[in-house]
Amino acid sequence: MEGQKAKIVTYVTTPNFKRPNSLLEAKKAYFCHSSKVETMKDIAIITKESPLFKGLATEELKEILEGNYKEVCYAKGDLVALQGDPCRSLMMILDGTVRSDMTDPAGKLVTIATLTAPDILAPAFIYAARNEFPVDITAMTDLTLMVIGRESFSKLLQQHITVLNNFLRMISDQTQFLTQKIRFLQFGTMKKKLASYFVEKLASVPGIEFQMEESQQALADRFGVTRPALARAIGEMVSDGIIHVEKKKVTVVNAVALKQMAAREG
Repeated sequence: MEGQKAKIVTYVTTPNFKRPNSLLEAKKAYFCHSSKVETMKDIAIITKESPLFKGLATEELKEILEGNYKEVCYAKGDLVALQGDPCRSLMMILDGTVRSDMTDPAGKLVTIATLTAPDILAPAFIYAARNEFPVDITAMTDLTLMVIGRESFSKLLQQHITVLNNFLRMISDQTQFLTQKIRFLQFGTMKKKLASYFVEKLASVPGIEFQMEESQQALADRFGVTRPALARAIGEMVSDGIIHVEKKKVTVVNAVALKQMAAREG
């Protein structure tokens, strides 16, 4: 049932809770259970790295979270949320990776972002008048989320001004990101998009080589184009002497030309 939407299933909390085989086969979400002390310690360490809790000490964060959250787990391939589903809780990734995709009425798929711990799923939509997920969210690995209901999160924001300011900053930053993403998708040529992606990858490594971790189909989805169009653009950049590609390894031959292509208007 991989790829089907997960449903939350509740189990009695026991110290030695084990995931049932039937649940593993069905790939449904389930509440995670473990030692409370170990759970709080681990969660405080992970969430402390989130911009939402910036400026808080670990012990203070443990006190804030105590009794205000639950852990929900998904298997690789599960649909965490569908575009249009209600978004009524704060959902932070504790472990794993998700991909957010948007599908237009014609069925065209565009990958918006890939998120890892301690990213938050659609924080800007929790308090929206139309509080629905704007994208499909799929677990790319086994996934653990910390979920805080909107009412509990509202009280948390009212009681802790630092968290409130951090949350407002996060929403503003996400608005900037989405604005740039729209501009990237709408106003750039295929080669400009690809060059921008390569420049970003190049900045993350010390040399001139990097690995393309995503498949060509995944990249095509990210850019909102077909796979043949992407392959054609890569081939043209190779022919122009800008990059060299060997399987998934990309070598930047002409960094200046690559950056100029990325910065080019239109």
